Amino acid sequence: MFILATIITIIYNVPINKEIQQWDADNPPTDWEEIRKRWMFFQSIRSWLLLIGFVLFCFSVSI
Repeated sequence: MFILATIITIIYNVPINKEIQQWDADNPPTDWEEIRKRWMFFQSIRSWLLLIGFVLFCFSVSI
């Protein structure tokens, strides 16, 4: 799960973050809401994967 979350971060979130860093805060692109939705989608997948990974790790340690 942790590896999948890292892969998603590198493939999806990092390029979006780099794109956003180039934006002018006073004049964002017209499709900024769509880009934000895409980032949030991949961020939610990452969050769930990390949560599941943590739960599985805790379970494996408790056995």
